[in-house]
Amino acid sequence: MVIVVVGVVVGVVSETGGLFTENGMRKGRKPVSRDVVEAIQRGRLMDAMVQVVAEHGYAAATVPRVTGRAGMSRLTFYQLFENRADCFLAAFDHALERMRASMVEACVGQRSWLAMVRAGLLAVLELLESEPQLARFCVVAALGVDERVLERRAEALSELAAVLHAGVGHGRGQAGAGRSPLLSEGLVGATFSLVHARLLASPGKPDLVELHGELMSLLVLPYLGSAAASRELTREHDAPTGPSGSHMRARARPNADGPRSLGAHVRLLTGRTVAVLVFLGECPGASNRAVAAAVGIGDEGQMSRLLRRLEGEGVVSNRGGGWERGLANEWALTRLGSELDAEIRACAAAGGAR
Repeated sequence: MVIVVVGVVVGVVSETGGLFTENGMRKGRKPVSRDVVEAIQRGRLMDAMVQVVAEHGYAAATVPRVTGRAGMSRLTFYQLFENRADCFLAAFDHALERMRASMVEACVGQRSWLAMVRAGLLAVLELLESEPQLARFCVVAALGVDERVLERRAEALSELAAVLHAGVGHGRGQAGAGRSPLLSEGLVGATFSLVHARLLASPGKPDLVELHGELMSLLVLPYLGSAAASRELTREHDAPTGPSGSHMRARARPNADGPRSLGAHVRLLTGRTVAVLVFLGECPGASNRAVAAAVGIGDEGQMSRLLRRLEGEGVVSNRGGGWERGLANEWALTRLGSELDAEIRACAAAGGAR
């Protein structure tokens, strides 16, 4: 599975509540290994770093502020990270893995270079649009941390440039023949600059997916010519799917009909969604309030939106009548949700392997 550890390490529980006690003992079960506890703690601190940086900037992301957001002690922080820059780098590496996995999963089954670039770009834009804090953390804040983060960023952009440069000679009449690798590096840089500008101009949730056509036109013009670039500008994209207000698109693929794969759902999970899956795996039929209490979400509206999103993803279902009918909600895992829960538990049993 691609980056299954996403669900295991990102904020599954708090130090003193939820499914674990303060010393990492599973309530009513045998002790969890220290490796798993540390993986959960690291993930929670990384998640807090992303949130604080996205909201206040890196300069304001002090260790006390990050640990306060994560609900952990400074002692725990320094047991796991050397300093805040080390924590930022770990969170940045994790975010890059998520984006890389999103692109790889989206490109599976694509039969041409153009289709692969189109699907990969859409996957990244979808991920960044659906998680604005992650987008600001990776695209905006990463430019002002330290040399290690800039090196990681440069390596990631180089990987993308290599994929783009593979378009040389794909156009009719060899439109891209003889293009220098520097061209692809410039195009990738320009693409992220445009995303960066959109994020700065959008204090709320950015509309990044709507850039897809323009960015595709920019990327393919030097390789496939003006006609192909024009087609990308006017090409209709897949309609939104899932719960109301969601911008997650179901990417169509040649000969790939049917529900999305397990891997596609793993990459969409966050720490809170994993906590919900783990809880419902043990307590099927739980109400909104019971789920919220177990995973540490105090806002009833937020809990309701999260459950509906997971329902839209096909990983949980409501067996009760629902509040619309004056009946209690009874949430349970679907077959796909049970598979995800089993995958998460298998990873934890293996010691939180990365």
